[in-house]
Amino acid sequence: MKYAALALSFVLMPCLAQAASFDCAKAGTAQENLVCTASNLSKADEDLASLYARQLAKLTPLNQGALKKSQRSWITFREKACGLDAQCVATQYEARTDFLKKAVETRGPWTFAIIDQWRFIAPATAVEEYPGQGAMQYAEKTRLVIDAPLSDDARAFNAALAKRFPDAVTGFDGAEESGAGFALNEATPDFISLDLFGWTYPVGAAHGIGAAEHVNYLMAERREVKASDVFAPGSGWQKALAALVLADLQKQAGAEDQPLFEEAPDAVAAMSPDPANWIITAKGLGVNFSVYSVGPYSFGDRTVDLPWAALKPYLAKDSPLPFWR
Repeated sequence: MKYAALALSFVLMPCLAQAASFDCAKAGTAQENLVCTASNLSKADEDLASLYARQLAKLTPLNQGALKKSQRSWITFREKACGLDAQCVATQYEARTDFLKKAVETRGPWTFAIIDQWRFIAPATAVEEYPGQGAMQYAEKTRLVIDAPLSDDARAFNAALAKRFPDAVTGFDGAEESGAGFALNEATPDFISLDLFGWTYPVGAAHGIGAAEHVNYLMAERREVKASDVFAPGSGWQKALAALVLADLQKQAGAEDQPLFEEAPDAVAAMSPDPANWIITAKGLGVNFSVYSVGPYSFGDRTVDLPWAALKPYLAKDSPLPFWR
């Protein structure tokens, strides 16, 4: 898209030809010219391009291509979302820099990549029945993959994760705002633990609601952890675990003067033994409770972290997990 403002760039070209990460003499859009003529945006573009190149170099060709496609989708989104709004462009550069810093991470033997795709849906409007209803509509779809080494086990993990989380979306569709993000907890040659955090805020609601989904994956066996992988059957672990978790939650609630629900002991007894609520790391077992599961909204999302030593009498001796052997 060409603009009359291009004439300005011709005047400034001699001193700005090396500005930004691209040749300003070949700037093809009004926004590119804006980046060339604003020193803060030019530096942000240079810094982002440098970071992008470093992250790209860490990936295998397959996901280099995926990250390139991701970056192009973000540039297209930025062009449509911001136009010639310099503050908007600066905010987008800052957010993209934060994303790319975490987009490639090596943990244990694995290199993980977070790949996103951006889609601009509709511009902001002044017409809205509820605050926020007229905000810009967009969608950022995110996925996490093992990039390398791409063994059969890694491919199985990637396929399982794609099936489990086909739609990790951050955005706004005009009626509901949503957010999603991955976090790695543990990564060894045999085991990977991660969380997907998601939240939604319907326009006009009092507040949003968030929750985490947990994946504890045995690589060689190509499956998620079962309770029998952690605890010895017949050891009475369910009752013992629930008692430890409830005591910790009560301590947290008391320290913050936050009351638990009367039904909290029953919820703890039901949720604690369920591996869907577990966060497994080398340090111990975390049991996560989403908002409203054991206390009011103000108590929030809570995790009780128990060291393996506290659970030693109940742990499976022939477990595929290495942490307490």
